[in-house]
Amino acid sequence: MGAELWSMDTVELASAIARKEVSAQEATEAALSRISALNPRLNAFVYLDADSALESASRIDSKIRSGDHVGPLAGVPIGVKDLEDVADMPTTHGSLLFQGNIAPQDSIQVERLREADAVILGKTAAPEFGSVSFTDSKIHGPTHNPWMLDRTPGGSSGGSAAAVAAGMVSICTGSDGGGSVRIPAAYSGLAGPKTTYGLIPNGPGYEGMSHTAHMGPLARTVRDAARYLDVTAGSHPFDPYSIDKPVDSFEAAVESQNLAGLKAAWSDSLGFGTCDQEVSDIAHRAAEILVSEAGIEWVSTSVVLKDPARAWQTLGAADLVHTLKPFWPDRADELTPVVRAGMAFALNLPIEELAIAAERVHDLNVAVERYFEDFDLLLTPTTATTAYDAAGPLPMVVGGQPVKPMGSLPFTYPFNLTWHPAMSVPAGLTEEGLPVGLQIVARRREDALVLTAARALERAQPWQKFAPLAYEA
Repeated sequence: MGAELWSMDTVELASAIARKEVSAQEATEAALSRISALNPRLNAFVYLDADSALESASRIDSKIRSGDHVGPLAGVPIGVKDLEDVADMPTTHGSLLFQGNIAPQDSIQVERLREADAVILGKTAAPEFGSVSFTDSKIHGPTHNPWMLDRTPGGSSGGSAAAVAAGMVSICTGSDGGGSVRIPAAYSGLAGPKTTYGLIPNGPGYEGMSHTAHMGPLARTVRDAARYLDVTAGSHPFDPYSIDKPVDSFEAAVESQNLAGLKAAWSDSLGFGTCDQEVSDIAHRAAEILVSEAGIEWVSTSVVLKDPARAWQTLGAADLVHTLKPFWPDRADELTPVVRAGMAFALNLPIEELAIAAERVHDLNVAVERYFEDFDLLLTPTTATTAYDAAGPLPMVVGGQPVKPMGSLPFTYPFNLTWHPAMSVPAGLTEEGLPVGLQIVARRREDALVLTAARALERAQPWQKFAPLAYEA
């Protein structure tokens, strides 16, 4: 079975380890071997602690041999995004400014993964402070997409996406402040849920005041994503915004929930964006398959929102100043141009802009909730384009029209502001052979509904689980 370990899904691998068909040690060694073979071409992992991972695997194997209870991620190797803390590992935030920063403790999410007996291998690449939708930084360089090496796997959870799509590991952590789970999922052919805000707690360290960062995994299957949420979701006293799980088991819900009779709407603009025609066509075909196969009803509601890009940028401005003020301006030249520009914007922002932005978010939420009176699911393309150059820049022309810097991802950041659950699932491939994502959005706390719809599409139109490079190791 050793030669097949890399191709096993998270649930399959955990079950095989728990049944003693394979050891956690073997699974960890197989993952480390894959990383050694493929990472030089991808730059997905930026830090590994093989010794610690193998020690963890050995402890899990000892528990299993002794007949002790083993967690639902028993022995599954996993990577953690470099914006998130793992005790005694570097958290560089993709920045030269934090090159020597060693985390004193695990994040709440990582702590829960360990409690479920996952094996933490190391850290995956992210752009500086998760600031852009491609993964490149001055400290680690560009990360490459295993579907096409000259393209980005997306950002900011790009290292995690590349690692999962290439079969280095079956699942990785991610975080989504404006699309940073869903965009890499779309560009890399993966399942990527952005949960209802607070479903997976932030912390225990201070996470900022913008409240747009939603935690979640990059996974190859919906079932894997559901098990991950079962392990990591639920309120925590350190995060006042955290919420209880709305269902006992997401994994059970995705197999049992009936979608027949629910209503869905489609939009490839949200009233303010534009989309490449091929991307829209592929995503729409997948939406039609989902609706038809699940017995969902289409509604003709036209979703027209005001572009909340400036509100999103404004609410993150104070957090950026708080992070960078100790280094500014003396070390400004060590920052990427995007972060420098963000800092300049933040320092020149009138204080009343924060109130204006908060009001715009309120109005956006009211508008979205009123639309959800007419339907249960909103279906959109996840991104307006396919993956672009690995080191950027951001696409400035979409569908033949000039766009602003956030114009290639108009469908993701609105729902970070409103806290609605949204998930990207593979919709198909372009003529060029690049993945396209379908985004599924539902009312807050209806994460199980989003996952169930994603599972319905997965059944109706199974997707290719691995990028072509996965077979070259």
